Amino acid sequence: MSESNGTRSNNADAIANYVYFLRNDPAAFKPAVMDYIRKFLILQIPPNALFVRCETEGRCVKNRDIRAVTQTVPARQVHRVSTGVSALFGIYDRSDPPKAQALAHELLGVDPKDNALLADVAYADSMAKAEQKVKDHKPADALAILQTVKSPFPRQFSMDRKDLLEARALDLENRKQDAYSSLLAIYVKHPTDEIRTAVDEYGAKLGKKKQEVEAAFGRQLK
Repeated sequence: MSESNGTRSNNADAIANYVYFLRNDPAAFKPAVMDYIRKFLILQIPPNALFVRCETEGRCVKNRDIRAVTQTVPARQVHRVSTGVSALFGIYDRSDPPKAQALAHELLGVDPKDNALLADVAYADSMAKAEQKVKDHKPADALAILQTVKSPFPRQFSMDRKDLLEARALDLENRKQDAYSSLLAIYVKHPTDEIRTAVDEYGAKLGKKKQEVEAAFGRQLK
């Protein structure tokens, strides 16, 4: 960042606030973000918050930007990028799974021994294989793969994608009741709009009225 922009401070929070101030000016915002990341990666400050902020607003931090960072930061420090994009991987997984898979593989190529990236790749690859099996109308194969899928970072990662895919596979096996019961139990423990919508859909497929589904929620909570 140039000194004329008032960013001579070495304080990460102060500069992050200044970068955020530029958010409505994409031409200035994106290069400021990349300068921030390069500077504070080297200072060993992972830019988690800024990565998430940028991606959530849909303004920057695409795969090519991350590639630019990995090419300019010393290899021994590249693992800081994987720390910074753990939340970004989760966002991509929910919105654009192929992008999440590509991101995980790209970063693993730079740091092949990073355990977090290995977990991301294992999850992304297994999910892609299971989804293809469902598309190929091979639900038994999909379910077998899904049994091996683990959250890449427990307690901080939504498994809705896996749970919904498992329900689809059960449905393809004409096991709608199992799909419904599974999603119902998941919703009670981890309520999300996506799972609730799916519970209602499978309940309707089974001929259940809305009141019956609500009553089932109540029984699960007891």
